[in-house]
This record gives sequence, C-alpha cells and structure tokens, in this order.
Amino acid sequence: GSGKELKRDTIVTIITPYKEGYKYKDIATCVGIVAGQVQKWIMKFEAEEVTPVLLQSLALVGPGR
Repeated sequence: GSGKELKRDTIVTIITPYKEGYKYKDIATCVGIVAGQVQKWIMKFEAEEVTPVLLQSLALVGPGR
C-alpha cells in the first residue's frame, strides 16, 4: 500500500476513540498523523480487516499511554 504503515498500538489508539465518538480530525491531532490516515484505518476497521479480536489482543500487548 501507499503511505507508511502504522504500528499496531497506534491503530488501537485510532480505533478506540473512534468507537467512543471522536472525529477523525481530533484523533489525528491526538495521534500525530493526518486525518486521511485515520480515515484509512477506520475504513479498514469498518471493513473488518482490523477485527475486534485483533484489537483486543493488541490492546493487551500494546503499551499504555
């Protein structure tokens, strides 16, 4: 794919606030990436390329803030 790939913990920090109702722009600012990258990963999540089971396993392994 085009663009740099994100670390798994970064993906979790995108999906979690999205599920809580935050806007792409707000998530992008928090994570430090462009809103387009946030949208790309949200779309992957919505398409179930990033599954809740995967996220659970990542959340357990990934570092805290």
